[in-house]
Amino acid sequence: MKFTNIYNRIIILWSEEILISDGYQTDKDKGSESTPSNAPLGGESYYFPTLSNVWGQVEDLVGHEDTWGDMMVWTMFQIFHAKSKEMLEAGAKHLNTREVPPSLFEEQYFLNLQSEGWEEERLAYERA
Repeated sequence: MKFTNIYNRIIILWSEEILISDGYQTDKDKGSESTPSNAPLGGESYYFPTLSNVWGQVEDLVGHEDTWGDMMVWTMFQIFHAKSKEMLEAGAKHLNTREVPPSLFEEQYFLNLQSEGWEEERLAYERA
């Protein structure tokens, strides 16, 4: 499976513009707010209600049976979340999902495929 095929199929499911001004830093010691979705790539924990809602909607559309797509949805959320943290700290109110370079998704997607249980997909993956 080629990265560009997966990327092109999934990116269109995400809103082009997502509100991030509703995001806020969470307390890592508060249990329920310390879920992995708060800081999927590490660092300070932030919660973005609108971004998380869109993520859930896209995840529902793709479904878990589509392993390639499911991994891309997670990858895109990771990158969008990290970008949203950067942008919110810089004073931005919205994230334009189409302005995020595809190379960031490809790099993270390849890293995600290194996880245990993804051996079959990793062998069939084409980075181009």
